[in-house]
Amino acid sequence: MALEAAYHYLQLAVVHGTSTQGILLLVLLLLLIRIASVRSSSTTASKQQLPPSPPGKLPIIGHLHLIGSHPHVSFRELDAKYGRNGVMLVHVGAVPTVVVSTPQAAEIVLRTQDHVLASRPRSPVADIIRYGSTDVAFAPYGDYWRVARKLVTTHLLSPKMVYSKRRDREEEVRLVVAKIKEATAAAPGKALDMSELLAGYTSDFVCRAVLGESHRKEGRNKLFRELTEISASLLGGFNLEDYFPRLANMDVFLRLICAKAKGVGQRWDKLFNELLSEYARLSESSHQKEDSSEDFVHVLLSLQKEYGITTDNVKAILVNMFEAAIETSFLVLEYSMAELMNNRNILAKLQKEVRTATSQGKKLDMIMEEDLSRMPYLKATIKETMRVHPPAPFLLPHFSTTDCKINGYSIPSGTRVIVNAWALARDPTSWERADEYLPDRFLEDGRDADVDMNGKDLRYVPFGSGRRICAGANFAIATVEIMLANLIYHFNWELPSEMEATGAKEDMALEAAYHYLQQAVHGTSTPAVLLLILAPLLLLASVRTFTNTTASSTKGKRRLPPSPPGKLPIIGHSHLVGAQTHLALRDLVVKHGHNGLLFLQDGAVPTVIVSSPRAAEAIMRTNDHIFSSRPWSMASHILRYNTCDVAFSPLGEYWQKTRKLVNTHLLSAKKVYSFRHGRHEEVRLVVDKLREAITTAPGTAVDMSEILAEYTNDVVSRSVLGAAHRKDGRNTLFRELTETNVDLLVGFNLENYIPRWPMTDLLMKLVCYKVTRHLKRWDVLLDEVIEEHVHSRKQSGEKEESSDFIHVFLAQQEEYGLTADNVKSLLMNIFEAAIETSYLVLEYAMAELMNNKHVMKKLQTEVRMYGSQGKKLDMIMEDDLSNLPYLKATVKESLRLHPPGPLLLPHYSIADCNVDGFDIPAKTRVLVNGWAIGRDPEAWERPDDFMPERFLQETGGVGQDFKYLPFGSGRRICPGANFANATMEIMLANLMYHFDWEVPNGAEVSMAETFGLMLRRNDKLHLIPTVV
Repeated sequence: MALEAAYHYLQLAVVHGTSTQGILLLVLLLLLIRIASVRSSSTTASKQQLPPSPPGKLPIIGHLHLIGSHPHVSFRELDAKYGRNGVMLVHVGAVPTVVVSTPQAAEIVLRTQDHVLASRPRSPVADIIRYGSTDVAFAPYGDYWRVARKLVTTHLLSPKMVYSKRRDREEEVRLVVAKIKEATAAAPGKALDMSELLAGYTSDFVCRAVLGESHRKEGRNKLFRELTEISASLLGGFNLEDYFPRLANMDVFLRLICAKAKGVGQRWDKLFNELLSEYARLSESSHQKEDSSEDFVHVLLSLQKEYGITTDNVKAILVNMFEAAIETSFLVLEYSMAELMNNRNILAKLQKEVRTATSQGKKLDMIMEEDLSRMPYLKATIKETMRVHPPAPFLLPHFSTTDCKINGYSIPSGTRVIVNAWALARDPTSWERADEYLPDRFLEDGRDADVDMNGKDLRYVPFGSGRRICAGANFAIATVEIMLANLIYHFNWELPSEMEATGAKEDMALEAAYHYLQQAVHGTSTPAVLLLILAPLLLLASVRTFTNTTASSTKGKRRLPPSPPGKLPIIGHSHLVGAQTHLALRDLVVKHGHNGLLFLQDGAVPTVIVSSPRAAEAIMRTNDHIFSSRPWSMASHILRYNTCDVAFSPLGEYWQKTRKLVNTHLLSAKKVYSFRHGRHEEVRLVVDKLREAITTAPGTAVDMSEILAEYTNDVVSRSVLGAAHRKDGRNTLFRELTETNVDLLVGFNLENYIPRWPMTDLLMKLVCYKVTRHLKRWDVLLDEVIEEHVHSRKQSGEKEESSDFIHVFLAQQEEYGLTADNVKSLLMNIFEAAIETSYLVLEYAMAELMNNKHVMKKLQTEVRMYGSQGKKLDMIMEDDLSNLPYLKATVKESLRLHPPGPLLLPHYSIADCNVDGFDIPAKTRVLVNGWAIGRDPEAWERPDDFMPERFLQETGGVGQDFKYLPFGSGRRICPGANFANATMEIMLANLMYHFDWEVPNGAEVSMAETFGLMLRRNDKLHLIPTVV
């Protein structure tokens, strides 16, 4: 039990960041173990002639401190200074790594010793995301890899198959060209986000090749793109095995460190399972055979038996296809356009070739793939882009399976080998004017005309060479050439005037450097992460003596709430808080607090914990005017458009204005009631789905967690977007984005450990790169739906009373003085708050009813007796709910025992005040433990029992009784309580009216849960419904 608790505690710390001390303790433990074992490391290296190595190797981190924010540049410079013949040995953490930086050395690795160095080092993250590393890229060298490689090169990425996809490529290019023309016509002279357009193009084409014509069904193309981006960031993230390879082989550490990867893997798995089920049904009905025009999924499934691969192998290969094809093509296109803008003479020469090679006296609708063979300068331009900017500056790492020699140096078995392709392609001894962008070098009369992309010339290996050469080179080049040709053919291009005014080339270089730094922070340069975190901590520690001396003299005059002993430097009391934070805080208050008040230091943040109705009333009623603000959060500051939503914005005029708008126009009782028909329709869809499932497979359990989550998501999407909420799978996409929001908002909070004053804008952007990138996806989607609503309003002039939330915002935007970003922030807030709350309460309510059959029986009797009246109703309607008091009491009791947000959103004191005789300084964070208050034995009879009867006589309004605060109280009470209750009550009533319910095998439903921004059950709720 103790080990299990420790595991869950550490897992939560690593995944959610809600218990940061777990991370710190874990890292400290590993550091101590590593330091203790350093002296006992093997001395056999001294007997071998290893490659030369830079001086200054340190314990634990090895040579990491010598590597700057541009590792490929640092390795080239280190090799020039300390290497010999392009070979150098560095220690990346505890892992010996040979870096190869010349064509001669690369030839030995990729050709002479290819049989020894063709394997891959193990990656726990790849094992999870790539189904045991059974894809083509990360699979270890061996029989399975040969089978998978043959399948991919023969049937998926052969020249014949690549050519068969030409019409798909042309169609996707046509869509981009049309989009640019439309944007140009609508706003002449306005800059376009070409990064987003090109990323969208490559993602959509790859999805089309993999999935076929249904690639945009339910927004799948966007979902696959999101998962691909997340997977790439995880594969490039902090690698524990670099520092502690032996510990990384232990299952417990893998489970802890790779918990997030498992979550992403589960999302991939769910998506693939749905997809493969569809394909199985199609295959049964159409008896399709493999054909060169088929999508990749059909091809893999048709060859599965012949090649002896499992379904998981198929999924791993598909993940590989998405990740490899999308990023490579997009980056080459983006860099090509950037270089052309910085080299106008080359742009003019390319335009001339493209436009004259195809004109023949008339304007073409578009360049076709058959035309590309007449464009040598186009092909040379792309080659030069890939030389100067190889998408992967380091090829995927190689791994020695036995001892071998490189240039006379011993390479022990188990050594990682990195080929610095970027350095090879800029080697001044191999290339004339190596750092200049000169496509002419690859023309027929050029010095490097014979260089191809097949890995034969080791100066130029953008796709690698040898056994491990990338199988998708033809696919990537075809994707890039057709798009670049049409961009150059149809349009002239200019940089925005503001970029020209400051020097376009310098700006683009700075932009590239910034993006690289962003990438470095998220994994490609671990020392950047270490320095980024350690530098502010050291700075903070250096001033602690002075600040503590000053603060101690002030603190001595104050009577703060009682505090537990054991406060530590930097982390404060965080080590006392377990994985189930709401439980740990309640227990700390009971042991060390007074009248429900406790003072903690959460990192550098002074925090008051409130765990009793009396203390809650003092905070949210008596002193509500002081505690109604919110503490600053880096993630919410970025994700919420500078914190301009209702939930997180600080107390002030803007918050008062937006609160009035939301209360009056969006979530008023009248507005909530106006959406009842939409809720009825969504409930009806769920009831029909359950009936269909029962008819198809009587007695089979259904995943109620998924069904209820979809229902609440669709109700909210419908209310926000209107009847078109399922268009292009938007409801699904908004749900995915919302779930990612919750993960990001509860992640590691650097501001808890480093006060805000050293937070520069650059530091914020670097640390929150993932948040910023995620916001961009929200931005694109919200801009799209808002623009559609603007157009709709012009066409039809919808009235507010019957319109969706976006129409309401647009109608009130001028009156309330809202910017476009304000509107988007408020919309994001509605998705987050409404979806999660309602879904979790419904799930908990069903779980409690299954464990309390007498309560369920009583509820079913009430619902069915009211609804019967001599005939079977089609469904319970919202107008019926006022006659169902026990239903309302059941929902209330579920909210009491299982408040979705166990800790209310944090309050923040804007001035000094006194609560229950204790001084609360200004700028103190206050956490109200709503979960603990809802189970306070002094306030509730039998507080841990599920007893809806306790609410049958209750008459108080929401937030008026401080022993029951599921939606908060005071100025900051959740404005969406009516919306949430309406969403929950109508669904629960119909589930009870139409069906009887059983747990599979008659077991009890586990109520084990995991703490986070929302309190979630650990297991999916699988139940067996029966039609009544």
